Amino acid sequence: DGLNEYFDLSDFDVNTIKIYNRYGKIVYSKDNGYTKEWYGQADNGNILPDATYFYAVTSNSGETKTGWVYVTQ
Repeated sequence: DGLNEYFDLSDFDVNTIKIYNRYGKIVYSKDNGYTKEWYGQADNGNILPDATYFYAVTSNSGETKTGWVYVTQ
């Protein structure tokens, strides 16, 4: 449907993002600025399976926020 296709954090001045699977393994990360590049892919470009993933984002001011996102393709 074209909605929620990317994890859009463009309004939050994000410097670093790390996406973890349920076992705590980093499956995606981006440093030095992030807006909306993650759409459910791993660092190698492969689409991740449907699941709950956990994120840690750090803003340019140094503040870190954590949470979760459910990915379904």
